[in-house]
Amino acid sequence: MTAPPHIRAAALALLTLLPSCATEYAALNPIDRLARTLPPSAVYEVLFFPPASAPNRLIYDRDIPERLAPPQSSGAPSAQGLAIPVTDALLTCAWRTLFPSDPAGPPPSYQIRDADGGLYDIDQIQRVSNKDNIIAFTVKNHPPFTPDARAEDIPPPRPEDAALHYSVVIETRHILLPRAQSTTIELDIPLPVAPEALWNAIRDARDAAEKDALDALFAAAPPIAAAAPPAAALSPQLQYLDGKDNAWKYAALAYRKHTLPQGGALISARVGSNTIVKIIAPSDAPPAHEATARATMDAILQTHPTELTLSDGSAARIHSFGPPERAALYTDAQGRTWQHTHWTLPHDRKDAQLYQLPLPDGTLAIAALTETHRQKSHETHTQRLLDHIRITRAGTITQWIDYLRAPPAHSAPAPHPTITWNERTATLTIDAPPLTITLDKTTAQLSPRSHIAIQSAAPRAITHVIITPAPPAPSHITIAEHRAPTPRSDGQNQWNALLAHQPPFDSSPRQTTEDNAIAATAVLPSPRPADATRWTAHLKEQNTSMETFSAHFAALQEAVAIKDQKN
Repeated sequence: MTAPPHIRAAALALLTLLPSCATEYAALNPIDRLARTLPPSAVYEVLFFPPASAPNRLIYDRDIPERLAPPQSSGAPSAQGLAIPVTDALLTCAWRTLFPSDPAGPPPSYQIRDADGGLYDIDQIQRVSNKDNIIAFTVKNHPPFTPDARAEDIPPPRPEDAALHYSVVIETRHILLPRAQSTTIELDIPLPVAPEALWNAIRDARDAAEKDALDALFAAAPPIAAAAPPAAALSPQLQYLDGKDNAWKYAALAYRKHTLPQGGALISARVGSNTIVKIIAPSDAPPAHEATARATMDAILQTHPTELTLSDGSAARIHSFGPPERAALYTDAQGRTWQHTHWTLPHDRKDAQLYQLPLPDGTLAIAALTETHRQKSHETHTQRLLDHIRITRAGTITQWIDYLRAPPAHSAPAPHPTITWNERTATLTIDAPPLTITLDKTTAQLSPRSHIAIQSAAPRAITHVIITPAPPAPSHITIAEHRAPTPRSDGQNQWNALLAHQPPFDSSPRQTTEDNAIAATAVLPSPRPADATRWTAHLKEQNTSMETFSAHFAALQEAVAIKDQKN
């Protein structure tokens, strides 16, 4: 008598779903082949019941009739393979029937189904044959099994194997690095053991091995040079390791700009499975750093259409994922604390993740849709990405003051810059170690809407302060750090000109005809002349006279003090 159709179909489906393993199953899994020839009472189907999906909190662009809504991932079982009795208490099956090569995410519930449709929970793995990749397990509340005589052809799990041996080689790579690393995982799990516990042990070992491999890959990379992002780059910049010369460089991200219906703008760039997003709030909006994770994700969905395919083939656009399921904090290698927010979506076993960092003028975010069972791996890789994002914190004087009054759990690492504004005297003071900058009417015509941008190359290392007195006019003040070039980098001629106060670092005003502006750059006195670091002050003004410009430029050089950080 042959196996019933639903069991034969399950065995064939197993080979169909795992084509790369078909040859291996033909050689190592005689159980599935034998099961097709056994009577129904001697064949059992192994089922996975995945965790039930989250409640549907999605908000769509229209009302969706219930008959068109796609089914939620409700924990429906999936057939994994076949098992047959070898004693009155033990069923045996191939190793891969209970465990895929890479268990990830929460474990499923394990059950067997007999020929009559009865469901029974799998209890514990009692025996194993590591040589033959066969395991034997008990079942809860099932009457004694009746082994078929033909099952004697199956190599029995050996009682002398006191532990289940698991061995796998994984390859770990990161989008920022040119090389990968192979890691061998070896586990010996004592028996008996529940299949859920075994799943967790293997998953945790793989997650730990992947993290350790990433740590090793980044530890083997050269130190990141203290190079600031391009001075004009107000968008987030990402550093990657160039395999050609083994040097860190800035990626050429293709940012797209979107106007938001509620005002402000959103710029975004795709990096692997993540999207880097900066939301720029209107200057007259409430404090931008108070944006909630839901508001940030909703803004992303407004500009990056995400659709759900309905049962009639049409699509409904998702306007919101609703309230997040959970939130936590992550502090990156630069000392910045990000809010990590997570949504479990009700369809297709997908999760949405958002890392959010408040800024004076808005929010920086990293967003992604990932497969639920890959959530931990994605988090590990994304957090490494966060470590290498360089940002320019920017905003109006008003936005900066609001931002710095907020709790310091977010933002860049201490010490924060200190910004004070005296409305009566129109005096701005910026204390951003090692700089103290004090500007008043003798230097520039400032207002609460004047714009300040501060760049850093590493924690506690300010490299640029850019002040635009009356945006959007291109007149601006730039205080910039310069470092001696390394042997393999360009810039030696510029560094030599800077040390010798030669053009363009000679303090001489120069007129530009294309924008009717005057500009000059001066080298500021260094507290340690022998150091390989210098600071410059640059002023550019439009529609001004040479006399007025010269007075402002002289006042600017007096307005900047550089502290000796080594005392």
